[in-house]
Amino acid sequence: MSEINEILRLDRMQSGPRRQSRAVTAEECEAVADRLELRAVRSINFNLEVEQTPDRDIYEVIGQAEMTAERVCTVTNDPFDEITQTAIHELFTPNPKKATSEDADVDADLDALDVELLDEEAIDLGELVVQYLAMELEQSPRSPQAMSPEERAGAEGAAVLGPDRILPFAGLADMLRGGDSDDSGSKH
Repeated sequence: MSEINEILRLDRMQSGPRRQSRAVTAEECEAVADRLELRAVRSINFNLEVEQTPDRDIYEVIGQAEMTAERVCTVTNDPFDEITQTAIHELFTPNPKKATSEDADVDADLDALDVELLDEEAIDLGELVVQYLAMELEQSPRSPQAMSPEERAGAEGAAVLGPDRILPFAGLADMLRGGDSDDSGSKH
């Protein structure tokens, strides 16, 4: 059983899709912090929808989760709160014949999701949330104060140039699409 107590029994799916949304309790946050070796987890929220696929033996879980945790900056060694967000998409089945085999064909579609075999007639949604959040955690967390202005802007998705600098691949995407770049790669 997971640190987050959120189990969905498959027999509850007979009435149609189920939405499971909530804020995790303080005790559950503390247990997640211990498991993930974090100083503290301030909050976890998730919003999941579970439904049977047309196959009826396969259950699809789609949603998102967000966690605010106290981390230690790897540059300044100061504590700061980091928000981790993740999108969740998984397939489950109680039928061993429908589960994805470990010996799956190498040429299989890499975009296809694996179908996880359930041990019981239930999906541990709490465990799913913890696993997805753990995969999204920054391995070398840096507080916003430890980032340079260029890194902060880059983290926000903006292309940033310092004085007398051009990005080495500026305009490459335009060239590959057949368009022209404003700058041919020469410095002004």
